[in-house]
Amino acid sequence: MSTHPVYCRAHLSSRKPGNPVPIPPFCAVLRGRLEGAFLASVTQPHGDRVLCLEFQAGEHSLVLIAELLGKHANVILTDAGGMILGAMKVFGPQKSTRPIQVGRPYPALPPPTDARSPFFKRWIAAGGDEGAVQHIRDDVAFVAPGLGA
Repeated sequence: MSTHPVYCRAHLSSRKPGNPVPIPPFCAVLRGRLEGAFLASVTQPHGDRVLCLEFQAGEHSLVLIAELLGKHANVILTDAGGMILGAMKVFGPQKSTRPIQVGRPYPALPPPTDARSPFFKRWIAAGGDEGAVQHIRDDVAFVAPGLGA
């Protein structure tokens, strides 16, 4: 997962990545909490740019939330009750209306006012058929030449 302000993204891979040296603090939190856990589910609330990976670690359930929102991108680890256990970017109420702090409840993003994704908006602006949006949205993957997937 990347929280780069321009190129934020997430990839699922079957290969184990190498260990960074030195270990970033959030990486240490993830290792400590997710070691031996297995991926139980992947969801995308509201079809928005948020990815929720639920892990089962013994009897405990943990959720890794990737908010892929450009310069506001973040990766947050919560317990099953929504309490923040760690985050790549931590900030308090003086810096944001959605403070992200360890030990506090995770403030979920509000649903988007326009249900269409940024990709579909660009696709329609480039001459794509707006009537096909619902059909495309139901597909697992869709590629538009020159615009992405």
